[in-house]
Amino acid sequence: FNTMADNPAAVRKHIDSELAILEETITAAMAELGEDGDPAKSKNLTVKQLVAQRDDLEERLHEATDTTHRDDTIYFQDMGIDALLVDEAHFYKRLNFATKMETVAGLDRSTSNRASNLFLRLNGIREKTGGRNVVLATGTPITNTLAEIWTMIRLTSPKALADFGVSTFDQFANAFTITEKKWELHKATNTLKERNRLRSFVNGHGLAALVRSVMDVQMDLDLGQPKVKGGKMIRGEESPRPPALTAYMAHLKTLYEQWAALKGIEKMEKSNKAIPAVLYGITGAATMDMRLIDPNAPDDPRSKVNVAIKNVINFYNQEA
Repeated sequence: FNTMADNPAAVRKHIDSELAILEETITAAMAELGEDGDPAKSKNLTVKQLVAQRDDLEERLHEATDTTHRDDTIYFQDMGIDALLVDEAHFYKRLNFATKMETVAGLDRSTSNRASNLFLRLNGIREKTGGRNVVLATGTPITNTLAEIWTMIRLTSPKALADFGVSTFDQFANAFTITEKKWELHKATNTLKERNRLRSFVNGHGLAALVRSVMDVQMDLDLGQPKVKGGKMIRGEESPRPPALTAYMAHLKTLYEQWAALKGIEKMEKSNKAIPAVLYGITGAATMDMRLIDPNAPDDPRSKVNVAIKNVINFYNQEA
């Protein structure tokens, strides 16, 4: 699905609509600043970022509509699909949007092609069916930022956003969020820095009405999981650590202590900075079975792998 191409005409129509929204946002930002002229020459950070976003979209439009070597391509729009059910929809939350709140911390402004492609196709399905036949499912509609709830509703039903008067993110933020300026510790410099950040939701009843208009929220969903036999989980068998593993873990501990004793700048050298991660991976492999570290190591019946194999065989024989 993510590797399929889209009809250049559909891509152009979609990106043109996105560019129109960006141009409106740029114009509004320039007006608030009292600036006129070419936005590309503005020194304001928000305007600069919006112009860069516009340039990226125009470049994407050029690439997507380049039909060179595409004579035999079958596009998604040509396959007769009139409904989409998207599971794990949170993988598509990095969707491009225009905002004058570029200086507000906590807004994820990164974008992904797969999210943009999905939005394009969902809009095509809605146009074909009168707004129907689009269903998204996810267990984590919001994970990091308050903007994600607006993005999920935008993917599901742009009409619902329009009906509530929050078609743009800035309209949504003004209606349902609070932006506060607070001093925060900048970890890199260990100094305090004043930052704007979306802190919380307001107008909870209105926001709940918007969410409920498009989302069927299940807090205690019974998926029909089979009951555990006996009413409780089977506890894993604890086996003593083999002597060879004990000696090897002591060796790894020594290597870590040698790395920990290095000076800060030495730890960041290319040959040293990956040592903790490498040791972590080696430790996990060694505790499973020493043969994952050394193929010539003896086949120890006390390794986790062998104990698991023994338990699986015993369970199979009991249930057969």
